[in-house]
Amino acid sequence: MSSSLTDWLKELVRVQSSGRVEIRPSRHGGLGGFALVDLKAGDVVFEIPNSLILSSSSKRVVEHPVVKKLVAADLDSNITLETLLFVYIISVRQEHDNANNDDDNNDNDDDDEYNYLTSLPADPPLLLAKETSGTNVGDQVVKDSAELVSQLACIRAVTGTVELETLTLEQLTKAKYNYNSRRYPLAFGDGDSYNCDDNGKKRDRPVDDEDVEIPTRKERRVYDATQGCLCPLLDILNHREGNKEQLSFDYTSDPLILKVKTRVTVTKGDEIYSNYGRGISNDQLLLQFGFCDMALPSVFTVVLGGERFDLRATTTDTDANAAGLPAHLVSDGGHGLHGHLSKKLAALLAADESSNPQVVWYMTQQRKLLEELLAQCDALDYSGSSSEEE
Repeated sequence: MSSSLTDWLKELVRVQSSGRVEIRPSRHGGLGGFALVDLKAGDVVFEIPNSLILSSSSKRVVEHPVVKKLVAADLDSNITLETLLFVYIISVRQEHDNANNDDDNNDNDDDDEYNYLTSLPADPPLLLAKETSGTNVGDQVVKDSAELVSQLACIRAVTGTVELETLTLEQLTKAKYNYNSRRYPLAFGDGDSYNCDDNGKKRDRPVDDEDVEIPTRKERRVYDATQGCLCPLLDILNHREGNKEQLSFDYTSDPLILKVKTRVTVTKGDEIYSNYGRGISNDQLLLQFGFCDMALPSVFTVVLGGERFDLRATTTDTDANAAGLPAHLVSDGGHGLHGHLSKKLAALLAADESSNPQVVWYMTQQRKLLEELLAQCDALDYSGSSSEEE
């Protein structure tokens, strides 16, 4: 992040926290939010105007000329809401960059949204299928990549928009990472869309067509509670397990503002934490946010007959249940599970080495766990005979 953007963010934090919070380097890496005063339970950390919060249903997204053209051309509704948001993010950055190139005196310092979007990593640490094969996240990385390829093909198939002729898979991938790594629940960003009432409160259910005039077919096509928003200021707070209840959120109207309050006492100088999901796993943290929590236990997931089993290593090897292996997964003496895990380990060992330290750590933990789980299978009635993958 450039010094000018850092200064902009520092000033935004100062104003919206009324001087209670500052950003500075965190021991977790990158920046974090730190208390400048003693905060007691119920104190406001940030007041975030709804105009700063960006979701796929924000008016400025659905009414953006490039997005509107894309929606109008997509008669079969193949392009997802998230992809429209990615296109918006890319378009806004390109428009302002082009404006600066055309006019050396053009200054974006007063454009909060542009400053925020350009403060996001230009070269984020992307997950690659060839570097994560054999792991819990490997299949999802392949699916995510294939979805973006499909979405780009859909855009190219319908667009007659000059602005999108040069759109690349790399741009979509980076926009997706920037969105995923900062995504918060959709309710934060819906004050200007049909998913919230006039006070910015999220509706209990999707509105019926007769409840409100729907701006576009695309906006109505998908109601998905997992859709999220980009929420400046809130997304600078780092994750720490066990801090789910440290913050509370309230919307106020006139003007529409998201108030972020602390539920606990925070001493002056201490870092203020969020929690990116109670009970969240390293699989989820790596896929969505790009980092791992090294305090979390390693887990390898096996899906059998539609049922999910999260396997963990243990020093106990006297019987299947004590060893943490579900009895009906090893009812054959562990042969089938051993074959399945062996293939996963072979795929992991064949993966390309990543330059991303978080991926390297995750791959190492998955390898160690697979080796320990295979040893647990061996400790059962495994005789070394081969079997088919379950």
